[in-house]
Amino acid sequence: MFNPKVLRALAEKYNATFKRLNQVETILNQRFADMEKTVRALVLAVASGEPMLLIGPPGTGKSRLIRAFCGLTGLLDEDDPTKDHDDYFEYLLTPFTEPGELFGFYDIRSAMEEKELKRMDRGMMQHARVVYLDEVFNGSSAILNSLLAFLNERIFHDRNERRQVALECLFAATNHIPETPELKAVFDRFLLRCHMVNVDPEPAKVSNL
Repeated sequence: MFNPKVLRALAEKYNATFKRLNQVETILNQRFADMEKTVRALVLAVASGEPMLLIGPPGTGKSRLIRAFCGLTGLLDEDDPTKDHDDYFEYLLTPFTEPGELFGFYDIRSAMEEKELKRMDRGMMQHARVVYLDEVFNGSSAILNSLLAFLNERIFHDRNERRQVALECLFAATNHIPETPELKAVFDRFLLRCHMVNVDPEPAKVSNL
């Protein structure tokens, strides 16, 4: 797996990408104080395609960090975060979030006129290359089951069809570590986990912000 020849070949093939990621890492470290390990984990998640989970109380910069990364890589307009971006999908999950909010609701008119169920899925999660789900463990069992298929197989189960998704990297955030077995199955799928805390209130630390 770690054959030196293979690693050298990968380094040469993706040299430009690695340089760009190093540049992004440097900029993020300049913007976010005391987050070097989290930023490094984020870069590793992008390079490896592994999902990443940010754990911490509100106000620790979880969402801001992800949006800053996506802004630097051109996936998101930091000056206008409300602007639609087909390659980036972000959503705050609650116990009442419906699958249609993530994957697109069915077109009622098409169902009535053509007798066919079609999803209005433009700009939805299955078409995004980068996905960010805030409060991920608040999702319903239906949403979490779909998420497992996204992570394990890069597949979206749409009724009786298995559809390939565009996902390249998934970030998620939570205020707490789940305790129930159902949620732990999802938690265990995040190999990269970062615990985030508030900035040290000491004057020397605050002056670095």
